[in-house]
Formats: sequence, C-alpha cells, structure tokens
Amino acid sequence: MLTKAKGYCIPHFGDLLESAQRYLNEKEQKRLREILFPQMENSLERMIGDVDWFQKKFDYRFKDAEWKNSKDAVQRAMQKAGSGYPADPPYEQK
Repeated sequence: MLTKAKGYCIPHFGDLLESAQRYLNEKEQKRLREILFPQMENSLERMIGDVDWFQKKFDYRFKDAEWKNSKDAVQRAMQKAGSGYPADPPYEQK
C-alpha cells in the first residue's frame, strides 16, 4: 500500500512522479504528491539522523552509547541515493 510506505530510493521516487504526470490527472497527481512528499521528507530525516548518529559513534564521548538504528546507516543512505534494497549486502568490488 502506497500510504504505508516509509519512503523510496531517490531514482524510484523520481520515476513515481514522472509516471504520475503521464498517467494521472491533476487532481490525482496532487493527492499522490500529498502522500509521497511527506513520506520522503520523513524518510530522509530518519536517514540523516541515523547517519549523524553513526558518525558520532566514532567520537570517544559516544563509544559506549547504543548504536540505535545506525549500524547500517551509511549502506542504507547509499542505497537510498542510488536505488537498491536496504537488506541487500553492501556492494563489494571484485
């Protein structure tokens, strides 16, 4: 369900908006944007928070703090920027 999504990778977000222009009338596009943009804003804010906490964990003042949801934050941020499934293992060049 579209309304239950937490966000999208940036390329697919663009695809959704582009397809909406092609297949939906203006009223439907407006409703879709009302759903998609808050989802993406929340998703990106969560991502920024996770990456911020990830980098703080390397500061000696936070070494004993919980990781929260940041252990894979860099991988997830890269996948959000370039597409990919967050559960996929990080890409390793051979």
